[in-house]
Amino acid sequence: MKLLIDAVLPATLTTEAPAGIYFERWKKSEQQNDSDLVRYAAKKRMRGVVFFESKSLEQPGLRQLAKKLGVVLVAIDAKDPIQAKERLLRQITRVRSMLNEASFIRVIASDVRAVND
Repeated sequence: MKLLIDAVLPATLTTEAPAGIYFERWKKSEQQNDSDLVRYAAKKRMRGVVFFESKSLEQPGLRQLAKKLGVVLVAIDAKDPIQAKERLLRQITRVRSMLNEASFIRVIASDVRAVND
């Protein structure tokens, strides 16, 4: 399973992925907006895009675009990118299982939750 991760998240995340998971890190110089990440992920047949901060899910039109393209949005609530990386790795099994159940996912301190449309 492939996931595109936001450039804000640590680059080491790409080498710390567990077996069966591939993280590709978006290069910040390429980024124009978060919709570009969603389009890129769809083009590369990735399952989802991982964002630092759940406010990414609130951007106008982003959820609709992701749903249309079949890309799941994953947002991590954390105080900094290092904590976000740790939470994602700790919860990756649950995230993986929810990718087939939800269009939008929030990773919080000790849980993973589907976000309503």
